[in-house]
Parts: sequence; C-alpha cells; structure tokens
Amino acid sequence: MKIIQTSSVDVVKDCQTMFNFRTLSEVVLDRKQIFMQKFRSCNNFICETLAFMAKYELSSLCSVS
Repeated sequence: MKIIQTSSVDVVKDCQTMFNFRTLSEVVLDRKQIFMQKFRSCNNFICETLAFMAKYELSSLCSVS
C-alpha cells in the first residue's frame, strides 16, 4: 500500500527527512559493520583465519562513514 503516490524524488526525500528514515545505503553500511565486528570476534577457525580481511573491511567502512 502506498501512503503517498508520487514520482517526485524531492517529495520522497522530504518525507524521508520528516519521518527520520535513513537511506538504504546507510542501513546496509550499518548492518555490514555489525556483521564484520561479529565476524572478527567469532571463535571459529575459519573466521579467525579470515579475520584480517574483516579488519581491513571495517577500517575501510569506518573511513567512508
């Protein structure tokens, strides 16, 4: 169900701002950071082996935000 039927990008952005909705890219970035942090702290052998990759990915994500 659509609440506001519009094709205007400006109207959509204004609604996102008024209702405090984050953009999809912000949500994905936050979830990726949480996943990488949990991945680095995992006690699994494979996760520990690849932890350096997660550390690098986290540092690059933090520099973007």
